Amino acid sequence: MLRQRTAEIIDISGFLADQLKPERPLILKPRAIWRTRAEPLDFKQKDGPLAWSLVRSGDLVRIPLIPYRVTGKDPVQTLLVAMDVMQRYIEAVPNAIRTHIILGSPIEEISDEQGEALRFWVGFSAQLH
Repeated sequence: MLRQRTAEIIDISGFLADQLKPERPLILKPRAIWRTRAEPLDFKQKDGPLAWSLVRSGDLVRIPLIPYRVTGKDPVQTLLVAMDVMQRYIEAVPNAIRTHIILGSPIEEISDEQGEALRFWVGFSAQLH
C-alpha cells in the first residue's frame, strides 16, 4: 500500500541554539490525514496512545524531531540505531500511503552523567488518506 517515501535532512542548529525543539512544517493536500510521531520509541514496550498525534496549523502539519541518544561516539552504531528507528516507524503504520522522514543535522556530541554519547534528531510522519 505504501506508494511514496520521502526523506530530507534539515539544519537544526538554530533550534538548538535557541533551546527550541526542532520541527518541520509539511504542506498538507486537501483531505489528507497524517499521523505524526510525538514521542520517542521505547524499544522495550509497545507504544502508548500518546505516541502518535497530528499537529495541524491550517494547511500545514508540524512534524516534531525527536532526540535519540547513542552511548559512545561510534558513528556506525549511531547509524545502525537510526536505521532501526526508521524501520520501526514504518512498521508502525502499515496502512500508510506515504511516509516522510526527517533527520536533523548536526548530530551532537554530548556528555552527561551517563557518559559520552551522540544524539541525533528524527521526525516521522505517515499519510493515511
